Amino acid sequence: MVFGKGRSRDIFFCMVLLMVLSPGMLWGTGLREEPPERPGPPLQEPLRALPSSVVRVALVPGGGDEASLEKGVRQALEDQNRTLAGRERLVLFQKDSPPPGALDLQINLVERAVAGGAHVILLDALDSRGLVAAAERARAAGVLVVTLMHPLEEGGADFHVGTDTAAASGSVVEHLFLYGGAGPVALLPGEERPRSFPGRARQVLRYLDENYPEVRILKASPPGPISREAAAVAARGLVAAVPDLAAIVATDGASLEGAARGVLEAGGAGRVAVIGFDKTPETVAFLEEGVIRGILVEDPLAIGYVAMVRAVAALRGEDVPKEIFVPYRLVGP
Repeated sequence: MVFGKGRSRDIFFCMVLLMVLSPGMLWGTGLREEPPERPGPPLQEPLRALPSSVVRVALVPGGGDEASLEKGVRQALEDQNRTLAGRERLVLFQKDSPPPGALDLQINLVERAVAGGAHVILLDALDSRGLVAAAERARAAGVLVVTLMHPLEEGGADFHVGTDTAAASGSVVEHLFLYGGAGPVALLPGEERPRSFPGRARQVLRYLDENYPEVRILKASPPGPISREAAAVAARGLVAAVPDLAAIVATDGASLEGAARGVLEAGGAGRVAVIGFDKTPETVAFLEEGVIRGILVEDPLAIGYVAMVRAVAALRGEDVPKEIFVPYRLVGP
């Protein structure tokens, strides 16, 4: 699979999803790279006016592909403002992201957005529990809080937009059995968000346990998240020590790259299927070489776009589902 740079139809696709499919869950496929085409006329007449003639939006990312997330939000703002015809206006007045793991700073950014008069906070939470109190304070102040990518625990946000982790993990497992043999499957958990999140590693294990109980699962030792370098070392050791190893599943871009490198260096490419989450330039290169057999790709651009469109709908009094799942795609060679 070669990732091209043709002009995308992202936002048109998202708008069709918003108009046609059930609002509780959005499914689809397609990698999204370029600024999307503009949608057509407004979906419908608003139910009520926005809370202010100038609606202030704060974006608080949490790492990952922040550029695509912000691009989706800005594109939605531009499209929504065009339909408003000057009567009202949406502005992104704050966009700051904390360093990795800096929970206290992310809490401060949420509080700063409230103090700055935000009407909407779009939050990619670093911790599903640690941000709940700050989100609840923001909501008590009349701010609409929408989580992106990573949800808060129940009650922390008005609604969430992201990928269905359980469904995505199931897709990864099903894909690996297209390429892997009947032997054991090794799981290399990447450095995901804190354990309070229902992470990919746990969802992969759950899906295997429920649907393939006969498969022997090999876990990283010592247990816990591993780095790119540690994943490479672990993969080399697994290929050497487990002759009938069928596949390695890695749960983020770094661990996926490390696993692929380790399998290649150990001479296991083609015999051991490597599959996992997150597209990076390195994982794409290994995919094109055939070392990686599949990558689960989320779509932060679509997530940002849909979140902003749904936020405007919520401000106008429309009913918005508590969870909205946007398209993801699993790509193979």
